[in-house]
Amino acid sequence: ARPASHQDRSQNSIESQSDIILEYTADGCLTYLNNSYCENVGRVRGDLIGTSVFEVVHEEQVVTLKSLLGRISRELPCVTGESQLLGKGGDLQYFEWSSTASFDREGKISSILSIGRDVTARVRAARELAENEMRFRDFAEAGADRFWETDKNHRYIYMSPPSGAMKRPSEELIGELPWDVSARQ
Repeated sequence: ARPASHQDRSQNSIESQSDIILEYTADGCLTYLNNSYCENVGRVRGDLIGTSVFEVVHEEQVVTLKSLLGRISRELPCVTGESQLLGKGGDLQYFEWSSTASFDREGKISSILSIGRDVTARVRAARELAENEMRFRDFAEAGADRFWETDKNHRYIYMSPPSGAMKRPSEELIGELPWDVSARQ
């Protein structure tokens, strides 16, 4: 058996990536996609080549994606952004994309190569953290006692609403040191 050529090794490397790799024309017609893309959308490569890249993004994301790709120019050949992709089970997956254009001799876009990394877990964790923060704030604002959080330098970074003897608004106390506040009470 003859050794694999550089081109064969490169192709094998691209096909084995967990990131999604797509190539398409300026109007969105898919000309190449790797195995990871097919696995994520649950479709066969042969059925996707020649279709529009906009068919598999969430319908609310088409305008956003077109706007992002519309920013590509000779002066700005690479853009990044996030969009949702409809997964094989109909679930929404979040991807961070880096898209780079190639240009012909006239300066027109000849193709766009997009690499997408699944950031669904990160997006969901950030959403859950924001929800937990909101629950905490709701709890803090409904409580009868006043409590606070300080940074490593002991300055207030959070203060629940006024109650009891301390009536100064919370916003006035952010950035203050506890001993400075106590001295002024």
